Amino acid sequence: MKIKLLVLTMLTLSWSYAQKNLKKSDVYGKYKLVLNLTDVIESENDDMSLLEEIIVTSITSSIDRLSNDYVNVTFDFRNNNSLLVKIKARDEKEENEYLRWKIINNKIYIDDSDNPNINIKINGGEGYWILENKNLLKYNKDETRMNGIYLIRI
Repeated sequence: MKIKLLVLTMLTLSWSYAQKNLKKSDVYGKYKLVLNLTDVIESENDDMSLLEEIIVTSITSSIDRLSNDYVNVTFDFRNNNSLLVKIKARDEKEENEYLRWKIINNKIYIDDSDNPNINIKINGGEGYWILENKNLLKYNKDETRMNGIYLIRI
């Protein structure tokens, strides 16, 4: 009887946690874009030979180091469903782009269709973001997590 009660309690708690609706205020704030090309390439190419994997990994790790030192991209989710994307490359003037965002079924969609200067390929149902542990994780439209791309709250 104690085991049944324990299992029932655990199921009830997990169900109620899963039903928590994401509010806009949960998302508001600034996030830094983290792009790890090594993870992206490794998750997309399972059929590489060992030599190909070594070459690709060494090239992408060098690119990762350079890009993280050279470019800083921040996303600022604001209360009127606007999103300010700031792009700052070393020794360059900071560029600001404005986008729209919305929440549907606890998934965050970013719409870049009104801005011809930026294309993050999310407006055509090509993906969404999920808030997990205060960070935003990128998912493909087939609901698989996209490795190597995420936003860290700052």
